[in-house]
Parts: sequence; C-alpha cells; structure tokens
Amino acid sequence: MTKEEFIKELRESLYTEIPSIEIENNVRYYNEYIDNQTSSGKTMDQVMEELGDPRLIARTIIETSKLGKANYNSVHNNTYQETYSDTTDAYSNNADYNHTYTFDGKIPLRYRILGIAILIFFVMLLIFLGSIAIRLFISIGIPILLVYLLVRLITRR
Repeated sequence: MTKEEFIKELRESLYTEIPSIEIENNVRYYNEYIDNQTSSGKTMDQVMEELGDPRLIARTIIETSKLGKANYNSVHNNTYQETYSDTTDAYSNNADYNHTYTFDGKIPLRYRILGIAILIFFVMLLIFLGSIAIRLFISIGIPILLVYLLVRLITRR
C-alpha cells in the first residue's frame, strides 16, 4: 500500500463519522508520521506494516472521539511527541508545544465570582454618581429654577 492509498482509505473511513477538523488533524498527523519514518531510513513497506490497517486506525479514532472523556488531539500529539522525542528535542522541552486547549463551556468559579464583584462595583458606582447628580440638582438646580420662576413672575407684571 502506498502512502496516498493509506491516507485516502483513512480519510474515507473517517468521513461523516467525526468533524472535518479532526479528520484533517489525523490525516496531517499520519502524513507527517509516514514522512518522518521514511526519512529516518525505513521503507514504505515497513512503515505500512507498522501502522496496520487504516480502517482499524479510523475505528479507534472514531471510538476515541465519541467517548469524549479525553481530547483525542491532546493524546495524539503527546504520543507523537514521545515517538519523536529524539528528533525534536528542541520542542519536547516546551511543555505547551503539543497541548491542545479546549473549552467545555464551564466558567471556573473564581471567574464567576470576579464577574459578580465587577458587576456589583459598577452598580455601586452608578448609584454613587446618581446620588451626586441628585444632590447637585437639589442644592443648585432647584434654587436656580426658583429664581428663574420668580424673575418670570416679576417681569410679567
């Protein structure tokens, strides 16, 4: 089996089973894996024998993806890093290099508390500024309004 046949069969086996972004990530991974293995001296037959059936690999990827317990890309990248740690020493020293960040929709408690505290601060600030505006109106606005009304009453006569 050639590299192109392997990739094509892998892609077809994953099609409609997992999101297209995961398909592309997996195809990219196996492309790079095959290239690295052949450039390190292995023949294509050795690499294909080592990998096995692309449909079995696809089934494993699909089942892992559907479990949802762990981010497959994170596991996948960590395996890739361990496999090639001798050729990628510069990258393996950086812990965040192969980490995939995910957002599960849950906001940590400390951020929710911080958000509530900021909201309370702004509400109190608005109340404070509003009370200053009311005080200014009562102490300055009402007397000016009264003087204006008196002047209008006096000038009418």
